[in-house]
Amino acid sequence: MSKRGVIALDIGGVCIQLRHPEFLASMGLTEFPVAFKEASVAFECGRITAEEWLRQCREGVPPLQTISDSSFWAAFRSIIGPDQPGMGELTRRWVKAGYQLIFFSNTSSVHAEEVWRTITFAERISGGVYSYEVGCMKPDPAIYQAFEQRYGRPVLYLDDNSANVEQGLKVGWPARLFTGTDELLQEYGE
Repeated sequence: MSKRGVIALDIGGVCIQLRHPEFLASMGLTEFPVAFKEASVAFECGRITAEEWLRQCREGVPPLQTISDSSFWAAFRSIIGPDQPGMGELTRRWVKAGYQLIFFSNTSSVHAEEVWRTITFAERISGGVYSYEVGCMKPDPAIYQAFEQRYGRPVLYLDDNSANVEQGLKVGWPARLFTGTDELLQEYGE
């Protein structure tokens, strides 16, 4: 472990931008249908495979039945957008200062893989705790416990979801709501 401690980073909305509206448009949808949301929770908690998830989504969302598997998976992966502005520089400063950076995210195996493939600062991230591995999603206290068991208590936790930040504070983590990198870049200057 790093001499300065561990920083827990949510992925979507903190490390990377998400492209949900573009995904919905490519599927001919304007919002996520209930059947899609329900299947996605099971997928992101590791209770069903990617193939089972796609089958359930197609059964519950008729417009998805006409889209080929390859087109669907390409569109689904494209939800993972570019780095959040300033995160590359911020992670560089943290690693230089001796912090260990760990992903802490509600995500599917497919999106976790895509993040590792596309994020520009992947070499600065030492590992991750993901909902699909743990079997539950933030803000469930069990996923915070899983993080602590693997990496210890973080010295900072950033998330763009206030419920997740509140749970972090409840379990004694120094949690902050992520609203951008400007303030953090000033705080963690050279």
